[in-house]
Amino acid sequence: MVEKIQIRRDYVLQYMVNKDLSLNQLALEIGISPATLSRVLNGERRPGQLVIGKMLYYFDMRFEDLFYYDFVDKSQR
Repeated sequence: MVEKIQIRRDYVLQYMVNKDLSLNQLALEIGISPATLSRVLNGERRPGQLVIGKMLYYFDMRFEDLFYYDFVDKSQR
């Protein structure tokens, strides 16, 4: 089993709607590139420590509230 950190995508998307922010605007406010934010939200990239830290700081949330662990069984690939 492999742990894969995932973001609570629905929360971020709802936040963007509520604040009327585009992905580009949110990425700039967080301090990451729009491409990175897009890839993290779409599950194409695992967020690294720097991205996790910036997002936790921006949203003022605990890790468990913004991210979760997805366990992947490597034998079923």
